[in-house]
Amino acid sequence: MRPLISMAVKRPVSTLMVFAALIIFGLIAAADLPIEFLPEIQVPKLVVTASYPGLPPEQVKELLTIPLEDGLSSVKGIRSVFSVSREGLCTVELEFHWGTDMIMAAVETREAIDLVYPSLPSESKKPIVLPINPGEEPIMWIGVFPVAGDLTLARRLADREIKTRLQQVEGVGSIMLIGGTDEEIAVDVDLQRCIARGITLDAIAEVLAQSNYDFPAGSFTEGATEYLVKTEGRLTSEDELANLVIGRTEHGNRVTLREVAAVFRRTHEKSSLFQLNGDEGVALLVRGKGGVSPLTVARNVAGEIEPLERSYGRDVSFRIVKDTSNVIASSVHNLVVSGFLGAAIAFFILLLFIRKLTTSIILIGSIPVSILISLLLLHISGVSLNVMSLGGLAMGIGMLVDNSVVVLENLGRRIGSVHERTTKNVIAATAEMAGSTFGSTLTSLVVFLPVIFLPGIVGALFKDLALSVSYALLASFFVSVTLVPVLYLLATHLPAGKKDTASAVPAGSKPSRLERWYRSGLRFSLRHPVVLAACLAAVFILGIAGFSLLKVEFMPSVDTGEINVTAVLPPGTSIEHLSRIGAALSRQALWPGNIEYAFVRAGGEIDDPYFLADPVESAEKLHMTVQLKDDGSSAFRTLEELKTLLSVQNAEMLFSLPDDFIAPLLGIRGLERVLMVKADTQSHALSRAESLRRELNGTGAFSAVNIIPQKNKPGISLYPEREILLRNNMSLLSVANTLRGYLDGLYPSQFHTEGREIDIRVRLREQDRSNLAQLSRIELQTGSGGRVLLRDCVAIRDEKDFSRLIRKDKKDVSYLELSPRDDRQTEADRLVGNVLRERPDVESLAESAFQENLPRILLIFGLALLLLYLVLGAQFESFGLPLILMLSLPLAFSGIVLALLMAGRSINLSSSLGALVLLGIVVNNSIILFENFKGKIKQGFPVVFAIYRGSTERLKAILITALTTVTALLPIAIDPLQKSSQSSMAVAIIGGLALSTFLTLFVTPLIFLLYFRRRNA
Repeated sequence: MRPLISMAVKRPVSTLMVFAALIIFGLIAAADLPIEFLPEIQVPKLVVTASYPGLPPEQVKELLTIPLEDGLSSVKGIRSVFSVSREGLCTVELEFHWGTDMIMAAVETREAIDLVYPSLPSESKKPIVLPINPGEEPIMWIGVFPVAGDLTLARRLADREIKTRLQQVEGVGSIMLIGGTDEEIAVDVDLQRCIARGITLDAIAEVLAQSNYDFPAGSFTEGATEYLVKTEGRLTSEDELANLVIGRTEHGNRVTLREVAAVFRRTHEKSSLFQLNGDEGVALLVRGKGGVSPLTVARNVAGEIEPLERSYGRDVSFRIVKDTSNVIASSVHNLVVSGFLGAAIAFFILLLFIRKLTTSIILIGSIPVSILISLLLLHISGVSLNVMSLGGLAMGIGMLVDNSVVVLENLGRRIGSVHERTTKNVIAATAEMAGSTFGSTLTSLVVFLPVIFLPGIVGALFKDLALSVSYALLASFFVSVTLVPVLYLLATHLPAGKKDTASAVPAGSKPSRLERWYRSGLRFSLRHPVVLAACLAAVFILGIAGFSLLKVEFMPSVDTGEINVTAVLPPGTSIEHLSRIGAALSRQALWPGNIEYAFVRAGGEIDDPYFLADPVESAEKLHMTVQLKDDGSSAFRTLEELKTLLSVQNAEMLFSLPDDFIAPLLGIRGLERVLMVKADTQSHALSRAESLRRELNGTGAFSAVNIIPQKNKPGISLYPEREILLRNNMSLLSVANTLRGYLDGLYPSQFHTEGREIDIRVRLREQDRSNLAQLSRIELQTGSGGRVLLRDCVAIRDEKDFSRLIRKDKKDVSYLELSPRDDRQTEADRLVGNVLRERPDVESLAESAFQENLPRILLIFGLALLLLYLVLGAQFESFGLPLILMLSLPLAFSGIVLALLMAGRSINLSSSLGALVLLGIVVNNSIILFENFKGKIKQGFPVVFAIYRGSTERLKAILITALTTVTALLPIAIDPLQKSSQSSMAVAIIGGLALSTFLTLFVTPLIFLLYFRRRNA
């Protein structure tokens, strides 16, 4: 280390030039670093989907889902298999172990699909692997609203043109549409007229398919010219379609389509809904490509809105309904501001204690230099600016001056006057402290090594924070042994201190009031160790008692200015009814004056994998997002207001703040209070879930307990009369296929008009299929050409059925969504805990995610403690001394608990990381005291005097390092609106460091007094 210090001090101009270059490169790196909300994390999941149109969920599970699960389970690295079977569609989500090569996993998955596909029903489509990241939220919601109220036009423009324009924007990935209506050419068939003329729906569909195409008819050559011959068979108008000859009667008369059916244009049934403040429109959900900053994507997309308005402004209007990049920008801005405020507060703390402007400027100037070097290292490491990396820098601001304080303090003590401020003396005084400062830096760094190299979501999420803190601490050490002594040497006007003073600035001959108070307290603690031990025991017991009162969660709730309201309506609720409810709800939500807007969505598109792969999502759920005005309004208070304001008849109302940012990564998005019941069959899972619901409802602690999925979707079951079917030469499959054409319709072709294609749909007219009585009177064609009523060949029963079936690891599961009463939250949590302990077949999705990652968190703490012990042992060449130095760690526990309780925070990943940081910080105070004690004793002072004098001499240094760290974190910790996820970490560090520092100043001298006495004895 000494050669580096010597080279820096002997060549001050070169040193300044090097740091000037580092500052310039740091500024360039800061401008070039991408800005994101979170580190880019590739969730190790793949989604496979397969379809069989019209197949009920139970048959989808048997014919598609189970074979796919069995075949895909052979893929290497799979950790769990999750599936959802819906009508005509199944989605299978494969979760892999962290660290799995997802490119190879996708290849192996496709190979497994190729092996499974031949065993699937021939009518099903080949399963595909969807290129999506499950749980990924859209970056932007763009609303497209018709000027004249034509939702069909808005949907067509959004789907065919606007979506294409936006997909060409740099950084844009997938775009999903919800809301609006599509057109179709309806061919509504009169069944009685068809029967009278001997025409079937299949025959009509076949004629339409063959009569609406251009067919090649060969070619011929005349002279030097070759001519292509083709038939122009495309239909050009609805009248032409209606005049098509679709068959002949038994007398040979031609039958046109208009004789048996009405042909007209209409809107297709909606499958999704989108409204803004009660006005219906179409929403485009924009997601970004991997590796592209969401801020860049949002900025590029927002820049395209104005050109779109110029192109389509006569027909539709545009509005950016939701922009998650604003949350990212706000979080980053708040952290940057907090960092500057923390640095300013730290400067005044330094000035207060040191009372010399020049020294304070040298110390505070080391902060931006260290940060810029850290940013340069982050850029080289490929780390982006996100709430984690910026949080690490903001957290480390107060720690960046620690090494410089120690070096300057020693320079002031060793160099008594300006004349002694020579290059040789500065090098010697700096080198004297280089070892101890590097050791203290190493103890702070070593606790982050397990985080950096730990696999899994915890390591992936907090790696950037650990790297940024590590880089900042390394940079601060480098600055303290190179730039700080050079600036000290060059600052010729810096007043010199007297020899043997306790700081860089000489104290007066009389001790300060603080020192007199400390000496008095230290004498008392050394003389009355029993009283001190009793106080420590009381503080520790208080910490243990307070620990039981803290809420445990994965991540804290953060006020993003949004509130989510969900109305769960009975199964079978039509989208039109949801539209009316959504318009009424959104207008009611605007009544509080602090609401900017409210938008509603319901249902989902058949090609939206994010909707289909969500197990708790259904067509009967209506979601409303309420956006607060940017006027300082609290989402927590507004949430309680909306609970009393909003209600829907025959619907369960759920109110919540948006999920924390880690929930989608863990696959528990929207499932914080959901229990999962496993069984061998869906009926058994439902039975167990209903039993548990009755048990929980009986406690009165829950306002609602909803089971997913329930067997309550209205349906009609047909049971074959096999003798009749056999006698009429009919099969159950032919009956099902005929009915599907009658009810859902056939899509034989498309109608080409105005440069676009519209589906042609052939089915029974509504009056022939609108109720059960009409359904039973439907006539079917027998194998011999005769007619038979549906009710004569099948038994028709009105039965309830599942709308979807859910499986986890080849087990059928049911979910219980819990809504605790506001005044009985604690009791509800206790009851859920009892259920989880007593029922092995029940697990909480959020709790299981926490329990799954708890071993990793404990491993981090265990490895950090082990590495800390190894570093201290190597530093002091002792096996026992590190244990004595680490006795200061329990003192921080009570401080963490009490600070979290007083601040109203919880135990979560953020606060746990704060506790981890403390492992490396708290020990440093004991190291500073021990080094001074040992030096005094080597000089021949008595042990008691050495302890007493050494503690007093290091009082200011310890207080400065602790107070700069604490005060620098205050802007992050003081978060009254709860808008920062880092506040829990800051509160934990402040509480633990404040209490441990206070107690260390009295406990550590007593411990080392006993240690040195015993060693000397």
